[in-house]
Amino acid sequence: MGNQQIADGSHKTMKAALYREYGGPEQVVVERVPMPVPSAGEVLVRIAGSGFNIVDNVLRAGYMSGQFPQVFPFVPNIELSGTVAAVGEGVTRWSAGDRVYQSRTLIQSGGAAEYAIAEAGGLAAAPQTLDLADAGGVPLCALTAWQALFEHGALKAGQRVMIVGASGSVGHYAVQFARNADACVIGISSASSSAQVKELGADAVLDYAEDDWMRTIVEPLDLIVNVSLAEPDQVNAWLPLLREGGALISAWSPVDEETARRHGVTGKLIHMHGDAGQLADITRLIDDGVVKIRIDERIGLDGLRGVHARSAAGKLRGKVLVIPAETGEHV
Repeated sequence: MGNQQIADGSHKTMKAALYREYGGPEQVVVERVPMPVPSAGEVLVRIAGSGFNIVDNVLRAGYMSGQFPQVFPFVPNIELSGTVAAVGEGVTRWSAGDRVYQSRTLIQSGGAAEYAIAEAGGLAAAPQTLDLADAGGVPLCALTAWQALFEHGALKAGQRVMIVGASGSVGHYAVQFARNADACVIGISSASSSAQVKELGADAVLDYAEDDWMRTIVEPLDLIVNVSLAEPDQVNAWLPLLREGGALISAWSPVDEETARRHGVTGKLIHMHGDAGQLADITRLIDDGVVKIRIDERIGLDGLRGVHARSAAGKLRGKVLVIPAETGEHV
């Protein structure tokens, strides 16, 4: 959680949700803890909002502890927005009061607190057109979509891209980004979400519950982006839909890279990484009205354990935003 000593010796504290070991949702507790102070190159952010994501549940349960070990106590929520409260030595890019947001790494204590330390270079200016708290639900999902499409998928104008999970928290960004890039977008979602995905800009929407939905794709695809919870065998079954040289980028289930090679395509499992430059591009699209965001539920810190429980039980739907201020006010 950064340097816990307060420079002025006042021993200020803050409210934070945290857990001290891997385990079930009951590990998540809310406590008052020492407020961190920024070191050189760091910024102290007063958090306005912070998004919960499925990966937060996976990390807490310890399923990714080998690849992404956490140091306890650990504050969940990888993405956050807020205002700069203080800057460390050498920070010139940001000043107190600046509106910022970011996505952190999977091993950094996160945004489910009233304050957090951030590396100055990892922050981007938050969209001016959004409520600042709501901006805290954008970075992880938007960056995952952006990196799948452009960094790993190298999507170009005129190419055909299939987005599986098109109505989800990541998928709805992927559809809008791909549409803005002038790609032909095929969204895969539930029938109940078809109209929503179409409205986001998909050229066609297919119902994943239909047994023969793959048969309707007769022209080869350049890119498949999977942001659904599909099982690995399902994901690998999509490889023949790609043209030679195409790519299947999955943000959840792994792709059999050997099978992909036999089909003459690329298969890759990706993990989002923070990128302030990409986030700045996303900010511009939001402020230009090109991309719309979605927040389905807003809670305080005390509600986070229940969100983890619903996620662990597979009963959580939509995007949940945590607003840490005890007053519930947006900073």
